[in-house]
Amino acid sequence: MGNINVLHLFPNIKIVLLSDDCLIFLLPRTHTHSIHIERSVEGPHCGLIPVGTPSTSTTTTGLRWNLG
Repeated sequence: MGNINVLHLFPNIKIVLLSDDCLIFLLPRTHTHSIHIERSVEGPHCGLIPVGTPSTSTTTTGLRWNLG
């Protein structure tokens, strides 16, 4: 969680956290985002975690359990 907090503390710097099975980056709320998963590289999972403030306007399409 400390590493994820760094993403929140420095939102103007594009920081990507990588591990063997995970890729994490901050999606600024001032933009609209489109995420495309390459399953052979990134795996079959996609998760969204609100950091700093609750997310009240997030919507998704194409996920098993869409938000919004």
